[in-house]
Amino acid sequence: MNKEDYPTLFRDADEVSLRAQKNYYLSITCYLILLVTASIMSLYGINSKTFAIIAAFLFLATIATNIFILTKRNNEIWYNARAVVESVRTITWKFIMRAEPFDSAGAERRFLEILNNIINQNKNLLLELSKVLTQHHQITEKMKEIRNMSVKERFDFYLKHRVEDQLKWYSKKAKENSKSRTKWFILMIGLQTFAVIFVLCRIAWPEFKYWPPEVLAVASGGILTWIHVKKFQDLSSAYSLAAYEISIIKAGATNINTEEDLSNFVLDTENAFSREHTQWIARKDH
Repeated sequence: MNKEDYPTLFRDADEVSLRAQKNYYLSITCYLILLVTASIMSLYGINSKTFAIIAAFLFLATIATNIFILTKRNNEIWYNARAVVESVRTITWKFIMRAEPFDSAGAERRFLEILNNIINQNKNLLLELSKVLTQHHQITEKMKEIRNMSVKERFDFYLKHRVEDQLKWYSKKAKENSKSRTKWFILMIGLQTFAVIFVLCRIAWPEFKYWPPEVLAVASGGILTWIHVKKFQDLSSAYSLAAYEISIIKAGATNINTEEDLSNFVLDTENAFSREHTQWIARKDH
């Protein structure tokens, strides 16, 4: 399923989520760069009025950036929009697979009702959604086409484009987050080690005023903040668990011959996906 094959709400919420995520990470990056730069300027501002003024200005800029981050709340917009995306994705797959509650007459009406409920439960996103509003159908032609396939065709499509696709995605993301955590952790420890070395150098050669242990300590703290913001460890563990669970589900995908079999299989699989998404959203405040 390509993005354009999903309902309009899915595409709009996805755009809002990606935009908020980008803005959130950009603002955090600016804050950390300003903080480290200000600490460098304050070090060299010991004997320079100009550098001291620049350092003061940069520290004020970090305060302003921090206020922007807290008031703009791009992280909340990102999380909430992503929750909408995953909710719409789940009901879309249930709909096109003819799983409950879309396995009988009036399925399109029920699908639209659930979409409307999702919107009503996330009215705080309406302003952001209005900025990217597109004019497309909520039930696309591709969705109707898949829904009209035979049981075997729908099962094969679901297995390839939903189960296997998610298995590859979670496996890839688990590895990426694990590697990123290791990389940033090593860099943080390296900076802390050099900070200790420079402290010892300051003791040995006190006449030199520009040893930068404080700068390295600030940079190290910035990296720790970045690791916390990106949640590398949490995501790596969650994605690994999801990948294992999906692989087990895939291995058990046998004897799917009737509409009821397919409906039960889709419901069990989508519940597994939803469980991971719910747990990830719940961790955002921790």
